[in-house]
Amino acid sequence: TDTLRSHTGMLQSHTEMIGKVATDVEIIKQDIGILKDGFKKKIDYDEFTLLGRRVAVLESHARK
Repeated sequence: TDTLRSHTGMLQSHTEMIGKVATDVEIIKQDIGILKDGFKKKIDYDEFTLLGRRVAVLESHARK
């Protein structure tokens, strides 16, 4: 019975650790989602800037 109690205690400890790890993983996933959206916005902004430059060049050629 001592062995069973020991295993029960160990199982409870492991269950708590797994719960904490699962919570940490969810937080990490949310953080990655935020970073991913940030990178998308940066790329979109850079593409927008590039497009603006291309339009400016085309407009300058059209005025000539």
